[in-house]
Amino acid sequence: MTVFIYGLHDPRDGALRYVGKTKNLRLRLWHHVRDRKNSYKRNWVVQLASLGLKPEIRAMETIENSNDLDWQERERYWIEKARAEGCELTNLSIGGHGGMTHCEET
Repeated sequence: MTVFIYGLHDPRDGALRYVGKTKNLRLRLWHHVRDRKNSYKRNWVVQLASLGLKPEIRAMETIENSNDLDWQERERYWIEKARAEGCELTNLSIGGHGGMTHCEET
């Protein structure tokens, strides 16, 4: 199966705010916009919606013939890389179904 590691970007400045994986980018964005779970990501999406905006979804990597180990490792890689570069991600986990990690202010 083909899997995409994707980023949700803020349309105001292009900043990367979330990293995830999906088989269908358009459908995944639809789910993010309609997600009602209380989270940092949801608060950000609601803030954008109040301005008449929505996140931009961009494929960061395409993994052909993926198995669970492939995409999990690559998702963790992209989350770690983004955080190391100073991106203020709304992700709470390390990716790849990893455990929750919280920043100091949480």
